[in-house]
Amino acid sequence: MRVVELTENQIWKATPGCRILLLDGGAVRFDIPSTWTVVPREHHILLFDDSPPNTRCSIGLSWHQLPGASEIPLSLLLDHAVSAENRRLIHRTEISHFVRPPLQVVWLQLCVFDPTENCDMCTRMCIARSGCTIAPVLFEFRPEDELAVFPVWQTFLSTLAVGEFRTPADAR
Repeated sequence: MRVVELTENQIWKATPGCRILLLDGGAVRFDIPSTWTVVPREHHILLFDDSPPNTRCSIGLSWHQLPGASEIPLSLLLDHAVSAENRRLIHRTEISHFVRPPLQVVWLQLCVFDPTENCDMCTRMCIARSGCTIAPVLFEFRPEDELAVFPVWQTFLSTLAVGEFRTPADAR
């Protein structure tokens, strides 16, 4: 991963207390709390609020270029992702939708029992799309932390951009 310091005259401005995460030249961009740990992988990224065993919240995100992706209903993709959840389902919310052209986003929240952690966990599954770029996201936290992580989720959604391929220098 390459870290780039933005100059003063950038059009991208991080939310106070956050930094901007730009993935794969603009496939995905959003703000994360500046204290969070970023663990890059080849085709996905993991974000943690703290180091194990103190991790209370995490985000897993990948991105894909799929020709014809704009023709697939996002709610269908989200339902497919939910069907792959193998932990015991306790509760599922309705799907939430929002559009900020050209960005389209669907998400829902599951409450599951996680046998690894031996506790209930909340999982927000999100799929964002712009053009032929799709970004599936998993946002996990413990139910008792929902109010504490709500601002992180709100910042993520409000700053999320998908498929805006440009470098920081182009954003001037």
